[in-house]
Amino acid sequence: MPRRREVPKREILPDPKFGNVELSKFMNVIMEGGKRRLQSASFTVLWI
Repeated sequence: MPRRREVPKREILPDPKFGNVELSKFMNVIMEGGKRRLQSASFTVLWI
């Protein structure tokens, strides 16, 4: 919690492969240790 000013909300970009913002949020939640590419590949296998 900053004392000086309010921190602006960051814009969440859509997923580059599917173009979906909700999917991008979900990937960020399940992402572990910064391995987004690995999670993306596993999600693609589950999605199909």
